[in-house]
Amino acid sequence: MILQKKSFINMKMKQILTFSIALITVSAFAKENVPNPNMNNTTYSKVAAGCSPATSQTDLDVNNIRATILGGGDMWWNLADAQYEVPKGSGLN
Repeated sequence: MILQKKSFINMKMKQILTFSIALITVSAFAKENVPNPNMNNTTYSKVAAGCSPATSQTDLDVNNIRATILGGGDMWWNLADAQYEVPKGSGLN
């Protein structure tokens, strides 16, 4: 019985240690995206995004909600106005 408790405690300690190391490793490699002050905005945007902006969009129509989702990953707006309408057809965004 005592051997089983020791084994269980050792297993839990290994799990905690593994999780802690993973968390420290991920946070060590995380860094803020800071633009280079020597580059103007147009050059920076060309370097940061090597493809043209997304042009596709669709409406998500579920549970009395209508919401626009763009192909580039933007949701709930069309890059100009709010597009999350509750209840759908009401015009309330």
